[in-house]
Amino acid sequence: MATKKVFKVQIPTDIVRDKEYTAGEFTLLAKLIQAYYIPKEKNLSLNIDHKALMFYLFIKDHDTFKKHLKALFEKGAIKNEITKLPRKGPLVIELSEHIIPQLNKKGHFTQMQSNVLSRDVIEAVGYVGVRLLYYYESYINYKDIARRFCWVGEETTANDLGITEKTVIKYNKFLEKRKFIKIDKHKSENGYNYNDQYVYFRYSNHYFIRHDKITEFCEKSSSLLA
Repeated sequence: MATKKVFKVQIPTDIVRDKEYTAGEFTLLAKLIQAYYIPKEKNLSLNIDHKALMFYLFIKDHDTFKKHLKALFEKGAIKNEITKLPRKGPLVIELSEHIIPQLNKKGHFTQMQSNVLSRDVIEAVGYVGVRLLYYYESYINYKDIARRFCWVGEETTANDLGITEKTVIKYNKFLEKRKFIKIDKHKSENGYNYNDQYVYFRYSNHYFIRHDKITEFCEKSSSLLA
């Protein structure tokens, strides 16, 4: 029996790890990249139902939505500056070539199954939770069977993403509660090395992404739109 192919959304790894992108901006960009692949004929010019997209992303006001779009334009992820939203008809958004793998052969991309961007997952773990899933995934080398996890400190994660360590810990708990990730915790320790010198040892946690649990969660949900 053939295995069903899972559609994955690829995002430039430098954007995944870029603190200049807020979690909200990152999640919006991920949905725009996903929208690029929906039509059979791919086009960097997207015709978006912005009201539906805002609902999907739990954005309640136009100002926040436009603020995110402005940030994506200023960072070069989209090519057209959007100052007004249409009252009727679609919102046209022009994606930049470098964020699409097929158009940027030299770029490095991080991919995850599209259900990570479902409305239910976003509601369950928030924008930061989605961002953390991509961030941890960006450091996992699946070719190394013995190490299909990433190890990164909470402080490093916080610095890379422009958030606090408390925020990292908070959203890691959300991800663990849903069983989207498994964390093998390695506590910090003090001790003596082989030269009998007192040193400070610090070990990073090991993060395993539970792709099967994310899929299971989405299959049980009633509003999966991804």
